[in-house]
Amino acid sequence: MKILIAGASGLIGSYLIDNFLKNGFEVVGLSRNPQKYENRYMGKVRFKKWQENDYSDWLSELADTDVFINLIGEMIAGKRWSPERKKILYNSRVLSGKLISEAFMASPVKPAIFIQTSAIGIYAANPGNILDESAPAGSNFLSKLCIDWEKSTESVEIETTRRYVFRIGNVLARESFLVRMFKLQFRLFAGGHLGNGKQGFSWIHVDDLVNIYNFVISHTPSSGKYNLTAPNPVSMKDFCKTLGKILHRPSWLPVPAFMLKLLFGELADEAILAGDLIKPEALLNKGFEFNYPQLKLALHSVFSAKN
Repeated sequence: MKILIAGASGLIGSYLIDNFLKNGFEVVGLSRNPQKYENRYMGKVRFKKWQENDYSDWLSELADTDVFINLIGEMIAGKRWSPERKKILYNSRVLSGKLISEAFMASPVKPAIFIQTSAIGIYAANPGNILDESAPAGSNFLSKLCIDWEKSTESVEIETTRRYVFRIGNVLARESFLVRMFKLQFRLFAGGHLGNGKQGFSWIHVDDLVNIYNFVISHTPSSGKYNLTAPNPVSMKDFCKTLGKILHRPSWLPVPAFMLKLLFGELADEAILAGDLIKPEALLNKGFEFNYPQLKLALHSVFSAKN
């Protein structure tokens, strides 16, 4: 099986590549710096050059590709959403998706499976209620970004190509920005929830996330939208309490909402201080079984002492 990954150099891409190589799959990555990543994988993965508005370097790869995974998109968190930053976030997702769609149209033979990345930020805020894939989308910047992100590759779904949209939650992995941020906060004895702590925190262990990709590729369930979150979301306050117990650190020093708004502006309102309780109803209905359905077990794995 041959798998082509756009945005292969990111966190999720690196985990998927390691897993696919173990399974004996052929992997091709798209990157702005292909030589750098070919050297990293010691030639086990071929990389083709990703360029805005130009798919010529990798178009020929589509003809014998079985699965195309689109992970392209600048990181949402970490930087204040200035007008320029918003433009980068939007273009890196939506324009890239449109370019991929154009490449699919130009290729005489297309992959049988296409997996489009999205995020649970698409949903309209509904504090305290459990939401599944049928919940309505919101109208703020993050929601509209996700809506257009998903729409950017709608045209690849034809009779011979099944398209899946993965709405990903907060990924728990040792290398993720989220985990590194909380690890530092708690190790400095400054652990505590963000804002009032009542916002939902919908999470997924990176191993389960990788297994979902394997599940969809091997079982090819009906195409559609899938929430990639664990079946037991929690509040931000409960997340921090559980993490504090695992790290043997107090969780008594919340970060005030006004401070987060001063630092991050709109990013704080839409992505840090807001959050819904998202359930992976579609995956559960298809029979997927999580290795880490409970937060405590997942945090023990990610924050273990040896790491």
